[in-house]
Amino acid sequence: MAIALIIQSAGPALVPTADAPLIAGSTSKSMHEFGSCFVSIQEAQSRPSWFVPHERGGRISNEGTQGVRNPYQIRFTEADGRTRIEAFIAHRGDAQDRSIADAIKRCW
Repeated sequence: MAIALIIQSAGPALVPTADAPLIAGSTSKSMHEFGSCFVSIQEAQSRPSWFVPHERGGRISNEGTQGVRNPYQIRFTEADGRTRIEAFIAHRGDAQDRSIADAIKRCW
């Protein structure tokens, strides 16, 4: 299975924007396969998150959940048998952000 993965270097604290994903790429895993893996890792670490589906994809995030200091969003788009994944993290470089990136890589 070929995997395309881009990891940007840690920079100053940023609010997630469409212009600056921390991780972006595509996988042959379905959104459901990837999302189930990611959410199970987050649950095992007692980190709350939520999922909102839309027509050709969805979004997992911890924004608005109790006790979250550094929100993230993972956006999915499914097309042509591939799932495009983009991860946006508000404050880059701390242990929680590395944990999110590691969970994404484990599920890729």
